[in-house]
Amino acid sequence: MSIALLVLAVPSAQARTYLFRVSCWDDETYVALWDGGAADLGKTHFRVATGDANQNCSIFDYDPKADASLPRRWCSDPGAAIEFFPPILLMAGATHCR
Repeated sequence: MSIALLVLAVPSAQARTYLFRVSCWDDETYVALWDGGAADLGKTHFRVATGDANQNCSIFDYDPKADASLPRRWCSDPGAAIEFFPPILLMAGATHCR
């Protein structure tokens, strides 16, 4: 049983967290955080997903010196949330980041 727990724990230990600064036209700026998970799709995928969810915003790579004090929002399930997210909700400012 301890071997099974060790095997299950390994993927989460290797998961990467991706951070992007989101700057929107309405002066809202925050850091979007994505957990890559076991099936990590890579930085480019999460950057595109951040842009898809924030149509009226610019997406930048995270800069620890400039962005550390910004509020953070955890983002999840980019495949399902972006692919099936109703465009009208995106236009209304609703996103999958909290």
